[in-house]
Amino acid sequence: MTDIEGIGKNVEKAIEDALFQLKASREDVDIKIIDQGGFMRKAKVLVSISEDAISKYQKKEEKKVLKEVTSFKEKEDKKEEEAVLDVKSLFIKVEEKKQKEAAIESKKETKTEDKEEKKAKKEYKKSEGTGAIEFIKRLIEEMGIEGANIEESESEETRKIEVKGNGVGKMVGHRGETLGAIQTIVSAIDRNDNEGGKRLMLDVDGYLEKREQTLIGLAGRMAKKVNQTGRPARLEPMTANERRIVHTALQDEEGVTTISKGQEPNRYLMIIPKNN
Repeated sequence: MTDIEGIGKNVEKAIEDALFQLKASREDVDIKIIDQGGFMRKAKVLVSISEDAISKYQKKEEKKVLKEVTSFKEKEDKKEEEAVLDVKSLFIKVEEKKQKEAAIESKKETKTEDKEEKKAKKEYKKSEGTGAIEFIKRLIEEMGIEGANIEESESEETRKIEVKGNGVGKMVGHRGETLGAIQTIVSAIDRNDNEGGKRLMLDVDGYLEKREQTLIGLAGRMAKKVNQTGRPARLEPMTANERRIVHTALQDEEGVTTISKGQEPNRYLMIIPKNN
């Protein structure tokens, strides 16, 4: 551990100063007197943890770091929870507005409409953007975002909806928590509307691609650290899709492998040496 220089009006006070900085007991340290002090001159000592006590103080330091990490994680979890609650609140407002509009529309319908006409009207509304798209439009309106554009694209396995424009960053939120909450809701809506259909992916202003590149870079740096130190590294809690990105990025990396641990929504990845 790092040597600490203590300063005082005499040697004893200098030692006390160093012990206070180290937060250590006198019996656990080695002391080297640099200057006994004297007239108009303060005493100086160099204090370090003794070899036979290093492990005790390393454990103490590890506990301190773990406490700080736990505290940080609790704050992050609280931010994520607040983001989810905000989205759920908006969802409720949107649904209430949607129900009111549906009730008004229902009153306008004539009793002479037969089943085929109603079915055709329903299909027309669906093609005009009900379901997930309609929810996103209403959500944008409720969040006060102006000038947003919604684009759709498809691949063999997924249907992607991307929102672009000024101010759409509100839909991403802190570290993507708000986007994750919206994704959960629109996925549920889409499953109800399109049973057996393609998996829906929601992106906002290219956030998913930027996040993917960030995760790939993080994976590379942490893998290098694990290879150098031989010690496992724990990553922050991630979504299933984010964990998949890291798994894929390191699947051919020499010397390390990845495993998932914990329970949702706090499931996380460990990068570990292959010889562990």
